[in-house]
Amino acid sequence: MSTSNQSSHLNLASTLNEIYSPITQTSAQKYSLRFSLEESRLQRLYDSLSGNKTIKKFLNYGHRTIFTPMDFSNCHASKCTVINDMKRWREADAIILTEDKLPDGKRPNGQLWFTLIHESPVHIAIAGSLVNEVNFTISFRLDSTIYSPYGSYQPFVKHDGPETRYPLPSRNFAVGKSKKVAWFVSNCIPKSPRMQYAKELARHISVDIYGQCGTLTCPKNVSTFLSTPECLKKIRENYKFYLSFENSLCSEYITEKLYRNALKSLSYIGNDENQGALERCFVLLCDF
Repeated sequence: MSTSNQSSHLNLASTLNEIYSPITQTSAQKYSLRFSLEESRLQRLYDSLSGNKTIKKFLNYGHRTIFTPMDFSNCHASKCTVINDMKRWREADAIILTEDKLPDGKRPNGQLWFTLIHESPVHIAIAGSLVNEVNFTISFRLDSTIYSPYGSYQPFVKHDGPETRYPLPSRNFAVGKSKKVAWFVSNCIPKSPRMQYAKELARHISVDIYGQCGTLTCPKNVSTFLSTPECLKKIRENYKFYLSFENSLCSEYITEKLYRNALKSLSYIGNDENQGALERCFVLLCDF
């Protein structure tokens, strides 16, 4: 590489680093949890909460959909039901708060309140008013009572022991791809400097922006607002990199931008911490 090119790359790295300074990392629990590994802990939590009373009725207090099995007969808490009629909040054994709307009236003795949070702290109106009201938390944070991430990953091959390794064949994923960088984005005024970062990056490399903040379009699923498989396939087959920038720089806040858009598509460039991200599958901005 020539001296001028080296200087150009150093200047770019310096400029981008000033725009996108590393986020503050927090210590994670010693034993992190994933959906597939957490059932036994949930059973213990349920047993400890029940005490001399069986918790049977959970109320989803809010308009956010909570996906639950229709039949709980095979569950540890086999007699549970989930109701959605907020007018019945007094008869619920436990309430799951999913927005800033709170029950109006005196809280029944012994009723448990959970708060379900999947947004970053900068977008939560519920937090301040519930500081002394919530018993337990359900969120993407590892220090939540119940860890509920946007996604997780599992190894294709289980290790037979601590020293066993299964090397994968080397592959150049850039072969046959003619375009450089893609980005899906619709929130053009986020609580992070990702727009400034992308604009600065675009001065040095081609960045194609899809969505309301760019000039390109790619269809979304009307019901889920997520990119369609056809759209992700287009990105995967044509682009070498994908920008995975969250709308907020908050510790452990990693959404479908990683688990769906990036890891199911191609190598990505992300601003999030590497909590939950596969090693050597991404370029982490905070490393530069």
